[in-house]
Amino acid sequence: MPTASTGEKPEDRTVGNTPTCPHCTSPYIKRARRTTTYERLISLFYVYPFSCQLCGHGFRLFQPGVRYVRFEEDQREYQRMRVDLAVRLRQGTLSSDGAAIDVSMRGCTVRDSDPLPLATVVKISLKLPNEPDPVTVEAVVRNSSDNRMGFEFLRFEGEGRQRLRQFVQGILNGQYH
Repeated sequence: MPTASTGEKPEDRTVGNTPTCPHCTSPYIKRARRTTTYERLISLFYVYPFSCQLCGHGFRLFQPGVRYVRFEEDQREYQRMRVDLAVRLRQGTLSSDGAAIDVSMRGCTVRDSDPLPLATVVKISLKLPNEPDPVTVEAVVRNSSDNRMGFEFLRFEGEGRQRLRQFVQGILNGQYH
């Protein structure tokens, strides 16, 4: 049976029994929230929204017989990977050093002794292992408490998105511990 979004057969997007992203063929996909009435309706027919953890492509899959139960704590579109990366936060002429304690393709959590107010836009430089130059991304503070801040990535500089994607894929493949 074709899927609702692309007309592909489900077997065209699987490796073994593992579904893959139709855009980049990555097996690192995550079920996304049903946000519209249409998505809720088609889920009655086992068609669910998914999002690729690496390229961000959203798509739907037909999964006969599968029912998903919604958990309120699972609000993220992307799975966060535990890391310990040195970061530098910059806003204008001010800068601060901290540590990223988790990261995904859409954001990260940074431990810093002086958290910033919500909605503050900064440049974050993430020092990836075995990389000479950091990945620099413009980000906004989405949550802040005690000595932690949750950032949403807005705009990557240069090849930053591809470099972060390779790093995240390395974590998922067990390259980094």
